[in-house]
Amino acid sequence: MTNGELDVAIECAGFDYTNSLMHKVEVAVGLETDTSEIFAEMFHVVRKFGRVAVIGVYSGYANHFPVGAMMEKDLIVKCGQSPTQKYWKMCIEKIQSGELDPTFIISDRGHLSDGPRLYNKFNDKEGGCIKVFMRPGCY
Repeated sequence: MTNGELDVAIECAGFDYTNSLMHKVEVAVGLETDTSEIFAEMFHVVRKFGRVAVIGVYSGYANHFPVGAMMEKDLIVKCGQSPTQKYWKMCIEKIQSGELDPTFIISDRGHLSDGPRLYNKFNDKEGGCIKVFMRPGCY
């Protein structure tokens, strides 16, 4: 932080952040697919010449994007999704060789028939559920 303002803000909520009644109505009637509310908040708390990173999931268009606030503060905004295909082969090789153990991220395990229950647990953010591994039969 610099004088009470952030140097960097990282957005990772994506379109799920719809907060105001106006944006909820616009999404409901198809006037927008995503919301820009989180950007207004981020642009407000980041210092002039600060940086904003966007990694949340956005699928279409958002109304009321705060271009003025972004320009007034001369913010650097960068965004992008994971370059999965670029690193896929290397990651698989490291997992197969044992160099990389991805199981630390798995919070819950279950059968395919547990899918609805585990989805609700994940969606409701119960018990620290962040990644579910399911398979047919026993695990």
